[in-house]
Amino acid sequence: MTHVQSSELVPTSRVIVGVVLVDASGGVLMQLRDDRPDIADPGLWTVPGGGAEPNETLEEAARRELLEETGYAAGTLIAAYSDHVVVSDGLEVDRHFFAGRYDGRQAINCFEGQQVKFMNAEARADLQMTTNLESIINVAIDELSGTPQESARDLPTTIERYLVCPRCHNAVAVRGHDIMCSVPACGWHGVIAEDIAVMTGEGRQPSYFDDKTGTMRHGFGGAGTSSMFYARQGRMVSEGLAPGALVVDVGCGPLMPYTRGRDQFIIGVDLSWQSLRENDGLDLRVYGSGAGLPLADRSVDTVVAMYAIHHFAGNSIAENERIVRAAFSEFGRVLKPGGELLVFENSPRWPFNWLQLLLWNLAKRLLGPKLDMFFWSARSLLRIAASTLPHGSAVQIERFDAPWWTTFPPVFALPFLRVPRFVYPFDVRLYRWVMP
Repeated sequence: MTHVQSSELVPTSRVIVGVVLVDASGGVLMQLRDDRPDIADPGLWTVPGGGAEPNETLEEAARRELLEETGYAAGTLIAAYSDHVVVSDGLEVDRHFFAGRYDGRQAINCFEGQQVKFMNAEARADLQMTTNLESIINVAIDELSGTPQESARDLPTTIERYLVCPRCHNAVAVRGHDIMCSVPACGWHGVIAEDIAVMTGEGRQPSYFDDKTGTMRHGFGGAGTSSMFYARQGRMVSEGLAPGALVVDVGCGPLMPYTRGRDQFIIGVDLSWQSLRENDGLDLRVYGSGAGLPLADRSVDTVVAMYAIHHFAGNSIAENERIVRAAFSEFGRVLKPGGELLVFENSPRWPFNWLQLLLWNLAKRLLGPKLDMFFWSARSLLRIAASTLPHGSAVQIERFDAPWWTTFPPVFALPFLRVPRFVYPFDVRLYRWVMP
């Protein structure tokens, strides 16, 4: 057995990917293949998957196949098993399997094959399955056992170990469901609810994104959206995270488009409750703001903000800048010397940026909370960072592009509205700052 690297591009030879999706009871999602003579392994049980396409990574192929066959948008996937076999039609194939946890919320559909259903080991014992599949399932489950899984018993200890008071940055103590600053004079307190650390001091507030998580998940898997915004960017994050790193994902959303290492610890910070509940790739879920991080000074190896900064919006452009300045100050405070800040953002081109500066305040007064985005030009974002991050922070900028005919929804909440790349008035950039 060999382990596959999930960021490896698919070679030109025949490659098959599969996903071992495990539910809370230990059942595995099984698929009964069509009983047709023109396909490999007809009438046998397998796991969702299929052929990988050129120019996509193995993990991207696994996510796409699972989405196409079941309608399920996967969270974290762990590369679990690879082999080389001869299938029933005599074709030699390389197989690569990934393991993931079912979130218990999204519906599972049967868009391919005769049926799909979760089955435990006893139910699988009598099935006719594809080559060596039960052994592969067992390996995948073992691999999955090393990934984050919520534990109400350990959560208080985890909170006390990693989080601090967002007001005075002193240690916190957990008593039952209450999170309290260790300094009585400070008086700050938060709570634990649904295994999420609520660190705002103001309790939970509704978020525009709470009912958009399904759209966001499916958007991540869309071909045009993935190639433009997530596939290459996710690979860069995965490849850049150091072993054992403490990572803070600000505006983490319902899933991470990058692959975590098993020895890394990832804290997700978001003001969307539903996004935090659905993101199964996090070790610690924090309901909080990037402008007031509940983390100690110089304690974090990497901060990731993937298309989050443009959502740091207030009621005016001036207030937007105050919020972003506060967030960048926090990023610089919590990062260790040599730590990295990775900001992925859409930078508006000149005509759109000029119109935004001219009309945004008026639009905000008319639309209110429906307008929660302000896009920063590269020059403005660099200016803010230069005045808020520690002196001597070094920055590198990388621009991402796609073929001009690539189409994708410019507004994720309107997935049916697709435009070609050449009319999209933004440049997609990564700003990588290294702390002195």
